[in-house]
Amino acid sequence: MNNRIKKKPLQLRRSVRAGIRIGVLVLTAMTTVEIARQAWETYQSRTGAPGGEILVLPMMILLFYTGWTARGEWIDFKRSLRETERREYHASNSPAYKG
Repeated sequence: MNNRIKKKPLQLRRSVRAGIRIGVLVLTAMTTVEIARQAWETYQSRTGAPGGEILVLPMMILLFYTGWTARGEWIDFKRSLRETERREYHASNSPAYKG
C-alpha cells in the first residue's frame, strides 16, 4: 500500500497565475491578428502606393523582440536580487558579526 502516488495539494496562487498568463497570451494573439487583418484590408483598399500600414509587420516583430529582451532582463534582475538577499542573509548570520 505504500506504493501509492501521493497527490500534491492544489496551489491556487500558481493556478491563478497560469490562468492569467494564458488569458493574456490569448488576448495578445487575438489583438495581433486583428491589427494585421485591418492593416491588410487597408493595404488592399488603397489605389496608390502603400502607406503606414506597410510598417505594421516590422512593428510587431520589433515589439516581440522588445518583449523577449525585457523578459530576459527581468529574469536576470530577479536572479541578482535573490543572490544579493542570500549574501546579506549569510553575512548577518555569520559569527563574526554577532559581536
